[in-house]
Amino acid sequence: MDRIRRRLIGVGISIIALIIVFWGVEPERMLNLLSGANYAYLIPIEIILIAGLVARTNAWRILLGQRLGFRKVFDVVNIGYLLNTVMPFRIGEFGRAHLISRDQEFGMANVLGTIAIERLLDIIISFSALMISLPMIIIPDWAHNLSWVVGVGLAGILAISLLLLRKKETVLRFVERFSRIGVGRLTVITEDFINGLQSLVQPSRILRAGFWSLVAWLCVWVQMWFLFVIVGAPTSLAALLFVPGVIAFGSALPTSPGAIGVFEIAAVAGLLVFGFERETALSIAILWHGMQLLTTAILGGWGLSRQGRSLGGLVRKVQSLLRNRTAHDPA
Repeated sequence: MDRIRRRLIGVGISIIALIIVFWGVEPERMLNLLSGANYAYLIPIEIILIAGLVARTNAWRILLGQRLGFRKVFDVVNIGYLLNTVMPFRIGEFGRAHLISRDQEFGMANVLGTIAIERLLDIIISFSALMISLPMIIIPDWAHNLSWVVGVGLAGILAISLLLLRKKETVLRFVERFSRIGVGRLTVITEDFINGLQSLVQPSRILRAGFWSLVAWLCVWVQMWFLFVIVGAPTSLAALLFVPGVIAFGSALPTSPGAIGVFEIAAVAGLLVFGFERETALSIAILWHGMQLLTTAILGGWGLSRQGRSLGGLVRKVQSLLRNRTAHDPA
């Protein structure tokens, strides 16, 4: 029942978001725009999109201590994105942790710690791009509020992460003292997670991972430029930096499967700041999100095949893990 409820909530969010984003759009005008687009530029966008996935793989592999081969990590990254596409609430992050933790070198909580750092690097880069773009535009109230929320949240996450690392023994004693059930297991999980955050205090590792995260974001900004060219829209540095950041923060919310509807409403909101017509903004959002979902389906399916897994079996395993069932049984 809980599983059905979560899916209904995710689907409901997508439907509401799609209604909002399509409200007031003139279908004929939008179809004319799409029919006149230059789709030859989809080829370089796809190449750059895959290059960005390679960069993200390198960043996460460094955070994992480069103890796994590129192929394994690349497959797991794409499988995780595929799980996020078909399931709500970003279940793919737990799928990634499960697949990596099958290797005896890693505990699942330890892997989740590296994923947390990977996401933290994403937030730092996208937030920095957002802040660079703000002086170039007339800032709407929602963008001003977003920058404050993200800035405060980022500072809080960094502070908590560093506190966990500096006061590790104190935290573990606190867990042992106040946990009434599964004390031993919970202590191990907590220690594994904190160990996964160790990259934050390892300058060489965090800088190398940050470099590849920046390369991944450069790929995102170049994709945005090509999308403007496809629909014949004017380009600006401020839009290239601002819009992907808004999409990232909007899509990061653990809501609908594949961020369907949420991605589009965030993209349209960002593009409207720069005076784009609603039809043009929605066309860009649909083209970009469609390419991402298609690439995820292909590479995620390929990764499942190469890892000898099935999508249904992995979904069931992750759901089982989230219900605190047997964590080490193969799916």
